[in-house]
Parts: sequence; structure tokens; C-alpha cells
Amino acid sequence: MDLLSLINVFCTVCALSSTLIMSTLLFLNYRMIRIKNTLYLATFFSLMALHNLFFLLASLTPDPELATLIFKTTFLGPLGVLMLLFFAESLRRASPFTRETFIGTSLFMASFIDGMLFNPIIVRENNIWYTLQLRSPLGYVTLLGLYVFSSVFVIYVYYLMYKKALTHNKKWQTRSLLLASTLGFVGTILVLLIEIFFFPRLVLEFLVVALATIVVGIAYIKNPYVAYLLVQDIYKILVIQKTGLLCYSKSFYEAEKIDDYAIAGLIQAITAFGEEALGLRSEGLDVNVIAFGDKKIIMKKYYSIIGIIITNQVSDAIVNALKNFTEAFWEKFVIYVKKEGLVIEPKEADALLEKEFSLLLP
Repeated sequence: MDLLSLINVFCTVCALSSTLIMSTLLFLNYRMIRIKNTLYLATFFSLMALHNLFFLLASLTPDPELATLIFKTTFLGPLGVLMLLFFAESLRRASPFTRETFIGTSLFMASFIDGMLFNPIIVRENNIWYTLQLRSPLGYVTLLGLYVFSSVFVIYVYYLMYKKALTHNKKWQTRSLLLASTLGFVGTILVLLIEIFFFPRLVLEFLVVALATIVVGIAYIKNPYVAYLLVQDIYKILVIQKTGLLCYSKSFYEAEKIDDYAIAGLIQAITAFGEEALGLRSEGLDVNVIAFGDKKIIMKKYYSIIGIIITNQVSDAIVNALKNFTEAFWEKFVIYVKKEGLVIEPKEADALLEKEFSLLLP
């Protein structure tokens, strides 16, 4: 092998190793936290790892027929790009099956069919097989369309996330996602241009894509709950006494005019009706959810207080955070709320709220 061949093999091995490790970490993360968006990203890395593996095997195998056959599996790379598109749309919509993913799927299918029908043109130099052409010109056009469309859409979704992020941690995380995806897209284009016009035998784009997406994977895995940033809005968090008196309130969107005292009175009336008219024992209930249009009121009763979240979507993560916050609020501020009729808003509760909801707040 000459120097260029060694560089190609080294870059492909690095890309294979990094994508395989990130795929494993993401699948393990999904087993622990069960955020379905993680599966799309983990699948993307798995497909990219398989693509790098088969490309390496095809390049090194001595048999031309086997090399030609294995090179046909390069559709795994575009399929991975499609999964990244689904991942981005799952961050923006409750269901990722939208017009955008339909366009991406159509472009992928066009390039996939073309790749299956086209007989790859390969050449062997210094014990390495190089691809001269894997698709027809139309196949390359659809493949380029898929890559550009998916990349621009992913960058756009990360930009929306960055705009919505308010806390320091979420700003850092979404900025990392945005910068890594943007630099990865631009870097890949530049590397391809360099290869086309200056070093036709050089194959560096796999490593560039791997490095950029590894940054995305690391930034995501730091706090997978960022997946809820665009689809879930937490409008207000309150704590009231069971008599309906307000203990604590925190708003996150000033544009949403929600009357704290009206909400407190409503919850008190509902719980009283359930206990007196229906004979329900609130102590035996864990979490209750009431829906009003596009808003959900989630309630957690703990001793003589009720923790309340007003949001647009119910998830296990937000329910668990409310339970922890309500119980911790009682333990920490019981001296203020143990007497009925006492209204107090402990300032320290802001720190407690940030601690319990740090992964979910925008």
C-alpha cells in the first residue's frame, strides 16, 4: 500500500470505531431512559458504522466480484442520513412521519433503486479497490439531494432548539448541536471538492462525517431530555395547599396569561368534589391529569400540598420531576406549609425547582 491507501484505510477504521462506540452508548442510554428519539440517533450511528465496515471490506478484498457485491451495500450510508432526518423531525414533532421525512424517503428510495440497478465501476491500485462510479448520474443527483435536504433540515431544527433554549446548560447543548452539524455539512462539502479536483483517490469524507456527528452524539447524550425541548412546553409550576391557598408559583412564558389563584381554586374544587361527591381518597392517588384544549394540568398530592404543572404534553419525565419536586418541597418547607391558612412563597424553592427540573426546563 502507498501512503494514500494507508490514509484511506486509517480514516475508515477511525470512522468505523467512533460510530460503533457512539451507537453502543446511545442504545445503552435508551435502555436506561427510554426516550424514543434516542433510537433514531442510535440507528443512524449503527448504519454509518455498517457502511464504514462494508466499505473497508470491499476495498481490501482481493476478489473483484465480491468487492463489487459489497460496494452495493453503500446504500447504508444514505439510509443513515435518512435516519438522521427522522431524528431531527422527531425533535420537532410528536410523530416524525411528516412531509419532510416523506421527501427524504423518496430521495433515498430513488438513489437506492438506482444503486441496486447500476453495476459499480471499480479499479484496483496498490491492493486497494477504488470506486470510479457506484450510481448513474441521476442516482448521484438524488443522493446529493438527500444529503443537502437532510443536512439543511437538521441544521434548521437545531437552530429552532437553540432559539428556544433559555437555561445555560440547554444553550450550551443546543449550540453544540447546531455548530457540529453546520461544520460537519460544510466540512464534508469542502472535503469532497478537494477529493474531486485534487486527490481523486483520497477518501476522507467518512471521517469528517463521523467526527461531526460524534460531537452531536456526545452533546445529545449529555442530556437526552433535550429531545422534549421543542415538543413540550412547561408554562407554569405551582404548589398549593389542599385548602386552595397558593404556596409557590413559577412562570416560564410571560405571554401565557395564567391566573395562579384561579388555578389554585380550580384544583381545590376538583379534589374536594372527588373526595366528597365521588368518595375518592386522594391519598391513594399518585398523579392526576386534567386536559383543557391543548393544555394539560398535572397534579401530585403529597400530605397537605399539591404540586401542579401546566404543560402541553404529558411524559414520564415530567411526571417524575413533579413527584420529586412536590415531595422535596414538603420536606424542605414543611415549616411554612404545615399550618393551614398560611400563605408563603419560599425563595429557596426556585433553587429546588431548578434542581428537579434542570433536565426539562428550556
